[in-house]
Amino acid sequence: MECWGNRSLNHEGTKKTRNREIKESKKREDMKKLILLITGLVFLSVNQLLADEKKSEPQMPPKPKFTSELRELSFLVGNFASDITIHDSPLSKPGPGKGTLISQWGLDSTFLLFNVDEIGPEGRYRGHGYLTYDKLEKKYRMWWFNNCGEASEYEGGFVRDTLVLEGEMQTPEKIMKLKLLWHKQGDKVVLRVMADLGEGYKPLSERIAKRLKIGKINTEVK
Repeated sequence: MECWGNRSLNHEGTKKTRNREIKESKKREDMKKLILLITGLVFLSVNQLLADEKKSEPQMPPKPKFTSELRELSFLVGNFASDITIHDSPLSKPGPGKGTLISQWGLDSTFLLFNVDEIGPEGRYRGHGYLTYDKLEKKYRMWWFNNCGEASEYEGGFVRDTLVLEGEMQTPEKIMKLKLLWHKQGDKVVLRVMADLGEGYKPLSERIAKRLKIGKINTEVK
């Protein structure tokens, strides 16, 4: 005799077990989908935050280029020993002098930096200057400072092979106009300084700077 009653009960139990397994499998699938959804949202959020941070970072300006106008100043770069002639004027005693000039590119080669140390009829003179080319104004500009506490500004350009810069300086009596003229002469650089105290430009001083071949020189003038 077959036990149909027991078989029927076993069949019902198997059916319930299968349904339960199906439900649990569906729950697992739903959980996987939820986890994938949450992971995707987190990934998108992190990417968005990184993108926002990147946008908020300041953009670095392009590095300035060494222009042809700046290259024109290359004859002034180097270490020089100077022979100085001071002319008779209301500002100084006449006589000879000696000095050194050290000039080099600075600030990503956008400025030519000068350091001058001299001994002349009036004693020791030290100067520090910055020379560059103003691309907006299309002219050369120089700022000069010395150990007398004076600060002056010059501007100008090349007249043929001579760099001509003009500026003004306050004296105890009046404003003095100054003109600086640089030109190359073989392995030397000649600087002539002209001054106008109201009667036209007259020679103030002349420096003949001979380029030195050694790497460094003593900045102190003995």
